[in-house]
Amino acid sequence: MSTVDVDEDINLLKKYAFLSQDVKSNGYQMHRLVQISQRKWLKSRRMFTRTKEESLLAILEAFPTPDEEDWIGSKSLLPHAEAILGFVPFQKSYMLPYTALSHTAAFYARVWKGHETLQEIVNTATTRTEELFNPKEGLALDCGFNLSWLHFAAGKYNGATEWAKRVLEGRETLLGPDHPDTLSAHCSLGTMLRYQGEYKEAERNSRKASKGFKTVLGISHLKTLRSNNNLAQTLLDQGKYTEAENLFVEVIDFWKRVLGAEHLTTLSSMNSLALTYRNQGRWKEAEELGLQVVEINKKVLGDEHPDTLISMNNLAATYHSQGRWKEAEELGLQVVEIEKKVLGDEHPDTLISMDNLASTYHSQGRWKEAEELGLQVVEIKKKVLGDEHPDTLTSMSNLALVYDDQGQWKEAEALMEECFQLRERVLGPQHPSTISSRENLRSFRLVGAEGKS
Repeated sequence: MSTVDVDEDINLLKKYAFLSQDVKSNGYQMHRLVQISQRKWLKSRRMFTRTKEESLLAILEAFPTPDEEDWIGSKSLLPHAEAILGFVPFQKSYMLPYTALSHTAAFYARVWKGHETLQEIVNTATTRTEELFNPKEGLALDCGFNLSWLHFAAGKYNGATEWAKRVLEGRETLLGPDHPDTLSAHCSLGTMLRYQGEYKEAERNSRKASKGFKTVLGISHLKTLRSNNNLAQTLLDQGKYTEAENLFVEVIDFWKRVLGAEHLTTLSSMNSLALTYRNQGRWKEAEELGLQVVEINKKVLGDEHPDTLISMNNLAATYHSQGRWKEAEELGLQVVEIEKKVLGDEHPDTLISMDNLASTYHSQGRWKEAEELGLQVVEIKKKVLGDEHPDTLTSMSNLALVYDDQGQWKEAEALMEECFQLRERVLGPQHPSTISSRENLRSFRLVGAEGKS
């Protein structure tokens, strides 16, 4: 069928209101009666099953993978994915593509339909993938890859890392070390290791991906830029601010030229650059860039999107760093309330925002509120992330400072001692956080000695 024939059919359907055009998305909406009629026609000619299977493969091919984080592209495709996933059962030979699409759709559905959509299916998705997983089959590895991002989105970093490692091992064997899919597995594993605080391994995997993509795809390819961004994030988390800043600036320049200044990927990198400025004490640059990111995120994604909330939390932290407590508290409270509703009380993003809010209380001399919230955060982080996770250690350090300011020197010293020992082992002796806890511990001991004398 020619393009002219297709256009004539579309115009005829539009004329009778069986098809309407959505100007905003540049797509079409088909009247329900037309859908029912079309399905009956396909079934009458024994073509429905084949069409269903072809549609499944076509949507899987078109749908963005989780590591691309293409929120806008996913929004227009999600209804089609959900529709095709509703046509069960599929033949056994189509269960792998069905599972791969269901994982990816669930990853993106959490944003557009609420985080609970994701939480409900992670365990089921894991069981189904275990049953189908074969490291010698490419589509099975894709299922594992998508599942790792499902775990990651749910804040289940151990499960995410475990699956990411299995996928990487399988792709290296099946495709070779320099295949783009193998390099994507390195990049994803680097991200997940970074969230677990395993920075050296995260940096090694991120550098492997960055170097490989530059060689295989070129310096301006989207996958190369994405891997460079992930590497910059890892450098930032290790306190390597100058190298991180240079890489972020380079990546953002490319993003703006390739994707546009308001693209979500561009905004994510801008948000990270603002954080880099803040960590260097460059408050004005951090605030200006942070405000810009928040405003665009709200316009493009909405007030409750996880990326919007992260940028709002970072802006609140910038206010806090400047001593603007009231602004920091108001924005911080707003973020915590929305994240509890959207992500849940124990999601890592929620806990980070709660920790920042506790620090704002602390800075205002509201010790009891800071202690209560800080204790709550430490306990949940130990349960969710583990005793040695860098985010857990940050909360322990903050709580120790609250104890110190209340004159609870024994508790403060004991907690800071534990924090320092763990940071030295996990982050290394030269990490800024390790140095900070060492200095705080020295100060606590001096105060404690003066108190005893």
